[in-house]
Amino acid sequence: MKPSIDVLNSKITNGCNLSCAGCSHHSQIALPNSSLNLENTIKDLKKFNERIHISDHISILGGEVLLEKNWSSFLTEVFDIFNSSTKVRFYTNGLLVHKNIDDIEMHVKKGCELRVSVHEAPHTKRGQLVTKNIKLLNDRKIPFIASVNYLDFWGNAVIEKDNKVYPHNSSSMEESKKWGCLCPNTQLYKGRIYKCAQTAYIKDRLKTTNQLADPAWNKYLKYDGLSIYDASDKELVDFCKTQYQPSWFCTQCSDVPNAIPRKQESLSNKKLIQ
Repeated sequence: MKPSIDVLNSKITNGCNLSCAGCSHHSQIALPNSSLNLENTIKDLKKFNERIHISDHISILGGEVLLEKNWSSFLTEVFDIFNSSTKVRFYTNGLLVHKNIDDIEMHVKKGCELRVSVHEAPHTKRGQLVTKNIKLLNDRKIPFIASVNYLDFWGNAVIEKDNKVYPHNSSSMEESKKWGCLCPNTQLYKGRIYKCAQTAYIKDRLKTTNQLADPAWNKYLKYDGLSIYDASDKELVDFCKTQYQPSWFCTQCSDVPNAIPRKQESLSNKKLIQ
């Protein structure tokens, strides 16, 4: 019997057309054209499905999913891989819904779940477009669930200082897991599985700040998840059993509430992340 996890997150792109401060996927720094190799991602998902069962759902995320020009065909392949065993969910920030409405409707009718994460307040220009696109979904009677994230308070998994980022270096992995864990679900990224978004994508962030050799991160970069291809069966079983338990590398995140109001950072700070 295969080991099991509740939820799998898989990116279709790093690129994003928003820049939400504290984004758990570090997409606030990724240029919209920060694409990924979708052929390799499909191979990774097939191998994952061979080795690990997903009991609840798989989420297809970005960045912004609809920025990927081949998002629809990719989602079709994902649905074909997983539809007999788990739900397939895809996310959007709503800005490009009107340009993709027919394909969105097709995938929802087929059985995929649509989530709209509203990151812009309705009084802004982009917020007005999202409001209009939500109305379009309603007018077309396309089922979806919206989360009004611009009202949320998000913590920051890193400390930002002088255009660099640093770990919180908390004293308690249990408290960090409790207060600082922003996205604790399994991440499948470039052939490897990670326990959370921060560990999966922090290297991308550090590349943009030239900090891969920074001593401040040396301890935490020793954790590099598991290869979905090369990990032993025992390693995968242990991974799944301990998915939601605190680990030593949790201390890179805050061990106290550090939430701040959601805001949009400058789009001019974005980098190419692939």
